[in-house]
Amino acid sequence: MLLFTVIVLVVALIYFLFLIYWAIIASTKTPSQLTSSNGLWFAVGLDQIPDAIATNYSKLMGWTRGQFWRWVLNSLIYSGVSALIGTIISVMAGYATAKFNFRGKAIAIGVVMGCMLMPVALLTIPQYSIFHALHLTNTMLAIIIPCCVSPFGFFLGRVYAQASVPNELLEHSGRFWPVSGRIPPLAGRFWAVRGYLAVQIPPLTGGIGTLRWLLAGGFLH
Repeated sequence: MLLFTVIVLVVALIYFLFLIYWAIIASTKTPSQLTSSNGLWFAVGLDQIPDAIATNYSKLMGWTRGQFWRWVLNSLIYSGVSALIGTIISVMAGYATAKFNFRGKAIAIGVVMGCMLMPVALLTIPQYSIFHALHLTNTMLAIIIPCCVSPFGFFLGRVYAQASVPNELLEHSGRFWPVSGRIPPLAGRFWAVRGYLAVQIPPLTGGIGTLRWLLAGGFLH
């Protein structure tokens, strides 16, 4: 089973790295060379690659009126901020619904899961109306705020909290009061948070965080 997992991960790694490799190769070619040359190798000699890259990026900057790197910076800001806030929200919401019982919990989970079935395009006009009323149109917040909330991220956070955060860890620290039935002391909360973060942060930053980055940064602004 471990060997199979390693093989799958290596294949996935090669797949994603191949896309980056192809983008680097394609950035050295002219439009005609993209269709007439080998798609997996350079169309010019290795000694001519710097000149080809400089020529293409010079044309790109002229076509975008010098705004290309501004667009790249905007996308990094959108993706980075949205991924950070979205990961925190997903982890907190997933943990709360996985480890605590409260009134309306099933309804809340059902509503969030139902949102996964809703097409994103369906929310375009309502979101625009809301941000227009808040005078946030044509601002970064109009892009960042919707990307900070993800039903799928919530689902991943909940599933991981259920599977990887043992109740014993929370009981031992005095944090999991629904089970222990006692009021948690401040020290218990501190050590529970430390233990929870030690379990949650490594995989979630690599999983949910990466997913949020990809979902938020799929375009240039």
